[in-house]
Amino acid sequence: MKSSIIKRWAVLALMSCSATMLHAGLASAQDFPNRQVTIVVTNAAGGPSDVVARKLASFMAGRWGQAVVVENRPGANGLVGAQAVARAKPDGYTLMLGVPSLSTLKILTKNPTVDTERDFAAISEILEGPYVLTVHASLPVNTMQEFIQYARARPGKLNYAGIAGGQILASELLMKRAGIELVRIPYGGAAPSLVALGNNDVQLGLNTASTIGALLAAGKIKPLMVTSKRRLPSLPNVPTPQESGLGDLNIAFWFGIVGPAGTPAAIQEKIAAEVAAYVRLPDTIDEFARGGYLPSGSSPKQFSDTILGEIKLWADVAKYAKVEPE
Repeated sequence: MKSSIIKRWAVLALMSCSATMLHAGLASAQDFPNRQVTIVVTNAAGGPSDVVARKLASFMAGRWGQAVVVENRPGANGLVGAQAVARAKPDGYTLMLGVPSLSTLKILTKNPTVDTERDFAAISEILEGPYVLTVHASLPVNTMQEFIQYARARPGKLNYAGIAGGQILASELLMKRAGIELVRIPYGGAAPSLVALGNNDVQLGLNTASTIGALLAAGKIKPLMVTSKRRLPSLPNVPTPQESGLGDLNIAFWFGIVGPAGTPAAIQEKIAAEVAAYVRLPDTIDEFARGGYLPSGSSPKQFSDTILGEIKLWADVAKYAKVEPE
């Protein structure tokens, strides 16, 4: 009897403790933020991720009446800043501008100092930036299906520009889905790869819309497909993978907000709501369109599902494409 009473009191105490913690978490979310919020950017100032982070920070500061500052912490391919955020107190006051390398960290990096699934809370995707698949203008093709037929008749005879790990994985996935075999030619960045594409040293490129404007204007390349589920406003006549016969495929780089693992759900939801409000602004939509971006503004669950899905997808692609961590 005494044991039963003790157990009953233990259960009641646990329930009371849980209720107290829930109440404290909700109260903390209602009070958030009551001081400065920091968004860490793992790249140097001036790049696309830095610009997006600063505009979002300015919007949040205006809404919250609190300072929201951007702190650039580049180094070790983003690991310096990522490690600092992973070790920060999970209270919503230290956030990070997340980028797709979070999905490929364990795949492309030897002995990474952080673990995406263990160390971070996905809060909200800000935007997607699909790639544009382009070919040299001399190729006698004008659609993705025509290119697939052309490439299938020439296995191993056409080249594609391989830039960074994530872009290589995306290219390999597209080739597998299309059933074609191209030769990967490595380049140290987008600029030299675009020169090679313009010179017909490589016949296929996978680049962002913001980087291909000069070659398009010069008539040196032809866009065949965007790699997202939605067409780009800046390239309204370029079809999606589904429209090109490649099924429900969505390959895009993204920017999003993440925090340390353990950030309270209510605070995550509050931050995600601000991101959603920001990406709905007409000025934001127009600016994203000019840069070749599509606005997102997802929930923590949606963003988490995106990252976890990509981790599995890119691990499978890296295995069959024989892409090794460096």
